[in-house]
Amino acid sequence: MAHVIKVVAALDLGGTYVGYGYRNMRDHAKEVQFPEWGPHHASKTKSCVLLTPTRHFHSLGDEAEQKFAELRKTGESPGWFYCQNIKRMLMDKQDYIKCHNKQTLPVMDMLTAVLRFFSSHLLARCGEGAEEETLTPSNVRWVINLPMKARDDIVTVLSSAAIKAGLDSRSLSFIPEVESMLTAAKAHPKSKPVTGSEKTLCICDIGGSSVRVAKLEMDGTDGSVTNVDLEYSVEVGGHLMDERFLKFLRNVIGAYIVQAFEDFLPVPMLEFMNLFELNKTNMAPEFSKKYIFGIPHALMKKFKFLVPSFRGKDVFSPSPRYGEKVTMTENSLVADESVVWFFLKEAVDKVLEFLQSAFEKLRVSEDTTVILTGGHSQYWKLRDVMRQRFTRRQVIYMDAPSESALIGAIMVAKEIEAKHIFESLPIEIQRMSSEERDVFFAALQRGQFAENDVTINVIGHVGSSPKSLIRSFAMGGARENKKTKENLRMFMGRRKHIVKNKAGLDNSYTTFILPVPYNWKSLYIHGKDILNNDHDTSSVWCNTESYKAIYRSHHPTSPRRKRVEGDETPEYETTPTPRDLGTTPTPRDLGVRHNQNVDQLHSVHIRELGSESDVFQGRQSLLDWRPVYVLLYSLNQIITDSVQDSESVPRSRQTSLLDFLTTWVKMIFTFTKTTHRGHPHIVLFGTHHQEQKETFVRSRSDIVIKQLDKYFSGSPVRQWLSLDPLLRGNVENERDLGLERLRQTIMDIANKHKGSEWFPRHWVSFYDRLMSRKREGHKVISSNVFRKYNTVHSEPLEKQQELEVFLKYHVSIGNFLDFSHVDHHNYIFLDPCVIGDELNVLYNLEKNEKQSKSSPYKEAVIQKSTLLQYLALDRVKGQGQVILGTLLDLGLLVKPMLYDSHGNLIDPTYLIMPALLPVHSTTSLREKLFAEKKCITMRFHGHGYFPFSVFQRLLSSVVSVWSVVNFSGKPLLAADVGAFSLDSFHRLVLACHEECIDVYIYHKSGSVYVNPTVTRNVRHFLELNLTRILCVTSSVKQTTQFVHSVTDNVIHVTTKEKTETEFQVNDAIFVTEVATCNCFSSCYASVDQLQKEDNWKCEKHGVGGRSRDLLGVWYPVEETFPDPVHEGQCQSNCRGLREYLLSKSPSEQLVGRLARRLDPQVIPTIAQKLGLTQIEVRRVRDSAARSTAEPTAGSTAWRQSFQTLQNAVRKHSLTLGDLQEAIVSAGVGKHVMCQGFRIFHETDEIPEEYLERSVSRRELAAMALNISRDVFPLAVELDISSQDVLALLQRPIERDPVANIRDVLTQWYLYSELKPTFRVLVMALLEVGFDLVCATTALDQSSSNSLF
Repeated sequence: MAHVIKVVAALDLGGTYVGYGYRNMRDHAKEVQFPEWGPHHASKTKSCVLLTPTRHFHSLGDEAEQKFAELRKTGESPGWFYCQNIKRMLMDKQDYIKCHNKQTLPVMDMLTAVLRFFSSHLLARCGEGAEEETLTPSNVRWVINLPMKARDDIVTVLSSAAIKAGLDSRSLSFIPEVESMLTAAKAHPKSKPVTGSEKTLCICDIGGSSVRVAKLEMDGTDGSVTNVDLEYSVEVGGHLMDERFLKFLRNVIGAYIVQAFEDFLPVPMLEFMNLFELNKTNMAPEFSKKYIFGIPHALMKKFKFLVPSFRGKDVFSPSPRYGEKVTMTENSLVADESVVWFFLKEAVDKVLEFLQSAFEKLRVSEDTTVILTGGHSQYWKLRDVMRQRFTRRQVIYMDAPSESALIGAIMVAKEIEAKHIFESLPIEIQRMSSEERDVFFAALQRGQFAENDVTINVIGHVGSSPKSLIRSFAMGGARENKKTKENLRMFMGRRKHIVKNKAGLDNSYTTFILPVPYNWKSLYIHGKDILNNDHDTSSVWCNTESYKAIYRSHHPTSPRRKRVEGDETPEYETTPTPRDLGTTPTPRDLGVRHNQNVDQLHSVHIRELGSESDVFQGRQSLLDWRPVYVLLYSLNQIITDSVQDSESVPRSRQTSLLDFLTTWVKMIFTFTKTTHRGHPHIVLFGTHHQEQKETFVRSRSDIVIKQLDKYFSGSPVRQWLSLDPLLRGNVENERDLGLERLRQTIMDIANKHKGSEWFPRHWVSFYDRLMSRKREGHKVISSNVFRKYNTVHSEPLEKQQELEVFLKYHVSIGNFLDFSHVDHHNYIFLDPCVIGDELNVLYNLEKNEKQSKSSPYKEAVIQKSTLLQYLALDRVKGQGQVILGTLLDLGLLVKPMLYDSHGNLIDPTYLIMPALLPVHSTTSLREKLFAEKKCITMRFHGHGYFPFSVFQRLLSSVVSVWSVVNFSGKPLLAADVGAFSLDSFHRLVLACHEECIDVYIYHKSGSVYVNPTVTRNVRHFLELNLTRILCVTSSVKQTTQFVHSVTDNVIHVTTKEKTETEFQVNDAIFVTEVATCNCFSSCYASVDQLQKEDNWKCEKHGVGGRSRDLLGVWYPVEETFPDPVHEGQCQSNCRGLREYLLSKSPSEQLVGRLARRLDPQVIPTIAQKLGLTQIEVRRVRDSAARSTAEPTAGSTAWRQSFQTLQNAVRKHSLTLGDLQEAIVSAGVGKHVMCQGFRIFHETDEIPEEYLERSVSRRELAAMALNISRDVFPLAVELDISSQDVLALLQRPIERDPVANIRDVLTQWYLYSELKPTFRVLVMALLEVGFDLVCATTALDQSSSNSLF
């Protein structure tokens, strides 16, 4: 159960004094407070404990010392247990401590009594005058200082003692004393304080019972302590000064008189020493160089009784030795400084001698800062002598050295509690700015409410019956009145009972559902009964014969209330004192009898998320990490059947059941925020409507679960996915065992993974008030009405800034939607689902008006006239225009950019609905759009999944800025692809795939390179819009400017009102990859790679250059193809391939080149080293000789070598490194491998201007007529798969051989990764030994043809 920390306190158990300090977390104005002990109101009390003869705690500190002095006077002290120096218990290893009566007591019992005393004392002190609230031990965070030289098991001993003393172990912390002192020193208001950047520090703790010197080695980065060296002495300290003062008294008034005081007047003598203890810290001579010590009246009376010569004198000198230097009056002792210092000097000198010795042993250099703390360090004479002795050292004298450890510990406690509170805050609040968090903390001080609600999002396709599942899950206790999407309020609990079985007794659990009013949080916060008092709560928990597994209630009615005239807020009949709640109601708060074993209870919200893409597109923040997602599938359909998202969308895309489930699982996992708690849980549940045979539903569910388990095996999604074949059931039967198993599964998830989040309790009640307005039909309200609701609320939000933070939080989690309309007014959607509802209506309007459309976008267009007629119906209380503006801003409706024939901008008569755009195959557009063009390519790659809705919103932003390009007489705009005109020269194409969005930019002429400025602007525009779409915490604003700050990774948005809003970028969603080549290919280089390499080169396509903005235009380099090892001609002494190439698989093109360069007699040796046997080599060579179409000596030898090497590579999955090692072992140099990678042939016969031009199909047909040799080696050299080539060449003999050759060349032209230029084809012809007659003939024919 969550608990509220209201007070942080620190405890310091010293050897002479003990005490604690505390601070109220709700009062930021007050500093650290200390209780006042004894008659002199000291901040600490004596370190002693007194127990009665029966070993019960009696008193502690000054009271215990006073009581024990009285017991000594009466002679009863031997029967009591009196122990001094509590600190000794924390340092000695013994488990028992010896008391003054020579008897021993357990250390655990003594520490338990001490901790119980201080805890009770703090609670009583904080409870004084507090009428509204009661402080309990769970509301206090204690931090206990640990001595520098503590026992090994100190933490275990103190933890056990604290639990016995009644302290809450969850709010108990321990800190070394040196760190407390260091923390206080860092906050010391001196001219040169400790900053934390020092590498070495020294702390001198001069206490009453001991002196400790600690040398601290610091971490220069964060200022933490890495090592502590300690020197310790109990022979010096404040107690030595007390002894020297007693010696001074013995010399002045006589030893026998002092002894008489101690024996016969222990109480006045104790008071006298306490006065000296109080005065010695501030003891300084007066202007007359004299010290004045107060004397109790009883001691002066006893003194004159023992020395009759001084009777009747008001002022006299008690010792002739000192004369007038020491005089006494009725209530004081006056002494010269020279006399007193003569006795006290020894105590000071011994302290300084120990400090000097400790500095030398610890090797504390003179430039090391020394922090002086401890109660005895307040003695001014000690400080004066230290300044004289250590002139070269920088010494920091603490202002309150006796309380410095407590002050530092409280500062640490505040940091601990602040961190604890920060981690308990909602993630959205944690990610806000520091000013906004301060506003939230200030609101939290007014009262906290720890919310641990469980939200269940139900997602299902058409036919899976999500509405029926919700009703049955709630066991019929809270059926919807109007809409299923309206939240259902209830409590879900689990009851434990014992079941007898063959093995004996076993614990069993059953769940129950308790419906509650919508405003149960407000009722609970204000102390009202959640259920009607007249309602018999026992019936909620009683067993029923018809349904023993589930416990349910009747419908509770709202509490009785009366309405006050002139006030819309209902006022209840009784108004008890508001409770400061730490958690949601316990079972006892809801009326559960004590004999019911119910200890797990959660408030549950169930809502149907809706599987249609437009809901996610319009309200993406619904995909949050908090809910449990229940993904439904119908058992009446097999996994390959087509399912539909929604019935309301007329042309909703249909997918298979498996694709539907996997898509939503990936979407939820991708777009939910990652926290320290991980991702949300996704539960699969199979549904059916009537009683089915068990074999039928089991087989259907097993198939789905096995397929999903296989699909996500090894994926990080799998640990958050609940795949249980028993999670299936009849959704029409609320008593179905499958539904009970679903309830149990959700309860297990809630108990293991659900944590509490802190909220201001007046925020909770204000949100309930807004939800009541929502249920009354106020779905969209203006900001003025929103503020008015706050002013009339019983506990309003105090400041406008707090109201903005409240709104920003609920917008970020999808409860509200904030929209700034063009009329400069803000509107708040209390029900963001109204956007999806209105869009579904527009889909139906579009269906009815389909025949009257004149736009070319017939499938996804709504006419403005039709839309205006619908808005005139005023369906949402005068906010139709606001909803239209929101749909346009979200990209659910798009106003296209249109121009007339003169280039003037015109106002379109229609709007586009991107969700209804048809799907276009982007593969068929590759050749048609980019075959002749030099493209710049960008890719936005998603980690997991890119839904269509994200791409459609990006597409909408582009459509509203640039005009659509016509293709084949029609605008090229589909659901997954769009082509646009950037300007008169440049074109833009967007294409969406499953996990990436590809962006192509090319010049209209096709042969001119792209302007780098255009490339930068397009990338900037797309990144900003895509980031804004994927930013879950963003609010919807009509914006005019986006500025992306790279330093803080924040998008600054300037609205039309010139106000700035920050959108935090979610880097985990997508990354940008940059194309490296000026050709249409899949060759990409990451941004990180481009940042590291100044001059990048693409070895595959022969392009490169330098890009300052990481997205420039890459031009061809001088080399045709860079050598993988070195520049120039490859020699026999070549070192071989580069290391990064050795791990790659050899291509058939490379194997063909090696077969051409290696001696055929060496091939069998190389093949045997690669793993083939002699029989396999012989069989492959014979098969290759038979398959040669036109056998010649050269072609047969090459075919045999190629097939032998290729079989070895395929059989053993060899790499280039394996192939190079086998070639070298056969006695061939490594240069052969490099020559296979880099081929070079003279091409003087063909003019240079033709080499970079693409080959046309007409020229390929002309070449096929002039090629009469075996075309198989040429196909392999052109990097066409050998299997595809053999399939073409092994057609019936009746087929024209020229047609086969033409088909091979056409396949290279269509599917080659490289641009099909003459240079590539000519190099291939020369490599396989063909002459260039066929190429030159084709060029001559194309040059003489004027139509080509």
